[in-house]
Amino acid sequence: MPDTNQQFLKLAADFMNELNVRYMEADLDEQIELQAQRDQAMRNYTQARLALLKRSVLCKPEDLAQMQQLKQKLAQSTSFRQILDSALSFAGFLSTRFF
Repeated sequence: MPDTNQQFLKLAADFMNELNVRYMEADLDEQIELQAQRDQAMRNYTQARLALLKRSVLCKPEDLAQMQQLKQKLAQSTSFRQILDSALSFAGFLSTRFF
């Protein structure tokens, strides 16, 4: 069974993939508005990923639960505002937990 760091990395990567799909599906005005948040989410994801791969941080079960909730929140988003909020929540969570 994968350890919690591996599970977290998979969930975070899945979140970023979904966010990128949602970005591609958005109209031009929405893409412009979402781009900064998407880019910040990617930067935070990259930094968190490096910390996890170096094992300088270990995920807890609570981290997995939070990441799962964020992933579900994005998957269930039906409006652009919800997508934007999900991206901000993801970036904020990674920032407070891993930096």
